[in-house]
Amino acid sequence: MAYPDNSLDDWKNASKSSVSRNHSPQVRRLIDARDNGELIDIVYMGGSTPGEKRSIMPKEVFQVDGFGSYLYVRAFCAAREEDRVFRLDKIHFLDDDSETEDYFSHTVSNETYSPRHQDKPGANQNNWIWWAIMAIILFWLIF
Repeated sequence: MAYPDNSLDDWKNASKSSVSRNHSPQVRRLIDARDNGELIDIVYMGGSTPGEKRSIMPKEVFQVDGFGSYLYVRAFCAAREEDRVFRLDKIHFLDDDSETEDYFSHTVSNETYSPRHQDKPGANQNNWIWWAIMAIILFWLIF
């Protein structure tokens, strides 16, 4: 997808509006975590590694004026060890029993990652089948 040369600069330089606690349960969770200095476990479905589990410490929840109705959270990302900006509609919370966790566990795949079932015995027992098939295909391609 092509973007104008300075669209990221325009986004960074645009004015930002803080979002109130009354906006949604997800926003309230982020603002409460910010106020309490808590880390939140999420899976972020955007960026260069979609589907990666991350621990974030929210610092600010905002909307960028002139760039649609998307909400963003600026947070310290423990995986990257720096502040990052995450789009709220691409965040799935893992530390509670919210709808987003149900959405994630059904959308991605119970074999790949399911927050509710990750500690159950045999939850990922079929991973060896995938690796065996990949090895056979690779062997077939090489020889």
